[in-house]
Amino acid sequence: MDLIPVYRLCREGTRAAMSKTPTATPSTEADDAVSEKLTMSFIGIALRFLSCGILALGIGILWRYTLAPSHLTIGDALVGVFSLLIGFMAGGIIWYAIDRKRKQDAATRTFSLVVFVVVPLLFLVLVLVVWLLSLLLGTV
Repeated sequence: MDLIPVYRLCREGTRAAMSKTPTATPSTEADDAVSEKLTMSFIGIALRFLSCGILALGIGILWRYTLAPSHLTIGDALVGVFSLLIGFMAGGIIWYAIDRKRKQDAATRTFSLVVFVVVPLLFLVLVLVVWLLSLLLGTV
């Protein structure tokens, strides 16, 4: 069952009821539209974080139970972190493609690209640099 038309019908009914009351002003309707947009953007961001996290965990669990050796070493742990971050970045790329298809504004697309692709990539590079530095210093 599609809930979006029901949601729109409820919102339109509320707006119609508000416009019939003497206290409704155009600024109230504008404030209502802004709060609705903020609520929907919060829900959208929360869903993006959840879907990217679930995809990352799924890829990590898939790696752990299929390709990972029974005894994990430091290098295997790096591959595990890599698989988790690859899952998160894959989710970010999917959300970026969805935003482009829906023709979202540039700010939403940039947010999806930076938060869900660039930041995990930078974190992966940082983990790799620290791992290589510890390998060079002989602590691994």
